[in-house]
Amino acid sequence: MGEPRVAILPVLGASVRRALYETGSELTPTLMQLVGLAMGLLSQAYLGKLVDSAPNAQLGSYAGHFATFLLLGTAMLDLQNAIVGGLGQKIRQAQLQGSLEGLLATPTPPSLVLLALALPDVLLALGRMVIYAIAGRLVFGLRFQTVNPLGVLVMLAAAMAAFGVVALIGASLTMLLRRADPLNVLIAAASMIAGGVFYPRGILPHWAGLLGTFLPIAPVLDGLREAVVHSAGPMQLGEPLLRLGVMVLLVGPMAAWLFGRMLARARIDGSLTSY
Repeated sequence: MGEPRVAILPVLGASVRRALYETGSELTPTLMQLVGLAMGLLSQAYLGKLVDSAPNAQLGSYAGHFATFLLLGTAMLDLQNAIVGGLGQKIRQAQLQGSLEGLLATPTPPSLVLLALALPDVLLALGRMVIYAIAGRLVFGLRFQTVNPLGVLVMLAAAMAAFGVVALIGASLTMLLRRADPLNVLIAAASMIAGGVFYPRGILPHWAGLLGTFLPIAPVLDGLREAVVHSAGPMQLGEPLLRLGVMVLLVGPMAAWLFGRMLARARIDGSLTSY
C-alpha cells in the first residue's frame, strides 16, 4: 500500500490560523513592531531625499532615485530575513517546545511541514511589502507609473525561491547545531555590506564586490530596481533571473539533500527534541 495522501491546503491553513492567533494574542509587541517599521522608513526617506538633492555619479542610472533604491533594498532585506531566519527560528522553537518530533512523525511530508512552518512569516513579510509600497508613494517619491507589475511579480517569485534555498541550508544547520539563526545573521550582514542593499555595489572594493555575486539578494535587487524604476519587464530581466535560476538549480538539490541528512541524523541520535 502507498503512503496516505496529505491534503496540502488544510495543513497550510492550520499553520496560518495558528500564527494569526499567536499574533493577535501579542497585540502590543505587534503594534510596537509596526511603529518601529514606520519610524525606520521615515528616517530612510529623509536620508534618501538628502542624497537625491545633489548630483551623485556613483548612483549611475539611479541618480535622483536613491530614496526608491534604498526602500527596495530595505524591503528585500526584510523579506530575506523573514524567509531565511524565520524557518530556522520556527524549527528551533519547535525543538524547545518538543513539538518538532511530533510534526515530523505525522504522515505529512517533511517538505510540507517546512512550508507550513515558514508560510506565516512569509505572508507577514509580503504584507509588509504593502506598507513599503504605500510609504514609497507617500514619502519616498516612488512613481507608480514607472513600475512594471509583471516584472516585479516575477522578481518576487524568483527572490522567494532563492531565499528558500538558503533557508533550507539554515534549517539544516539549526537541526545540526540546535541553535536558531546560525546562518541568517551571516547572510544578513554580508547582504548589508556587499549585496547592494543600501548603496550600489560599484563603490565596493573588488573582493567585496566578488562576495556580492554569491549573495541571492544582489540579483534580486538588480532586477527589482530595474522593474520599479526603469519599467523593465520579464524579457529585460534575463540576467538577474538567470543568475537566480542557476543558484536554485545548483544549490537547491544540495540543500534538500543536506536537510534530509540532518533530519535522518536527528532521528537516530534523538536530537529532534534536544534543547
